[in-house]
Amino acid sequence: MRRNDWMRSCVAALGLLAVAASILVVIHPGGFESQIAWFFGLMPGAFAGAVVGDRLYEMNPWLDRIVYWPVFLGVSFLWYLVISFLAIKVYRSLRRTSHHESCPCCDDLRPTFPG
Repeated sequence: MRRNDWMRSCVAALGLLAVAASILVVIHPGGFESQIAWFFGLMPGAFAGAVVGDRLYEMNPWLDRIVYWPVFLGVSFLWYLVISFLAIKVYRSLRRTSHHESCPCCDDLRPTFPG
């Protein structure tokens, strides 16, 4: 695990979160019902924020507003961080595999079969 991969994933996650928020706020995809589906699809942290907010609302109603948004944005950011990190890892793996198959300098890395 390299540090650059996590840094790139962080930048990509922030970019994806900004794009998702701008799609929801600026573009307003679909009608009322489909916009709810877009909201939960692009911002999965809303599920966790709603659950935590409801639990805290039972204890003290003003805590709901304070805790909902950090949980909502934090879980959505972590969602996009994991997605971008996995995409970077898959890309690096595919690139490494295709490089070693076609590179003449890597002949000693390829398995040789007798025959």
